Amino acid sequence: MVRSNRDLRLCSDVRVCCLTGPVELQAQPDRTVYCPGEVIAIRGTVENNSFADDVMHVEARLVQVGTFHGRFGSWRVEEATNIVERVRLPNSACNKGRSFEFSPSDGAVLRVPPLSSLSSLRFCRIIDLGYRLDVSVSV
Repeated sequence: MVRSNRDLRLCSDVRVCCLTGPVELQAQPDRTVYCPGEVIAIRGTVENNSFADDVMHVEARLVQVGTFHGRFGSWRVEEATNIVERVRLPNSACNKGRSFEFSPSDGAVLRVPPLSSLSSLRFCRIIDLGYRLDVSVSV
């Protein structure tokens, strides 16, 4: 479980504390490993215990993370990210003091992209390519 205060960066199960009261987001994919082309189904709950802010929407993003290992004067690691798919859930607004549940039937699905041209670099030791699921709420 990942917990974060005020920065709204969410992974799968996070409590976001605002100055006016806590907004809690719990999100979980249907499993942990996916093959290219498969669908990630996400379920979750938003509890808006804020006294002043409404949750405007819930958004899920599949982020491609490229990690480059090399010697640029000294040995170091560089990381680059790219959002490959994003979904903003329709009807995901949540008024203060209320809760909201979402599921794949509400549109909480992302498709893992097919193998990229970088897949030919499978024996390359200086470039790693992976994906990260981010889920966030906007208040």
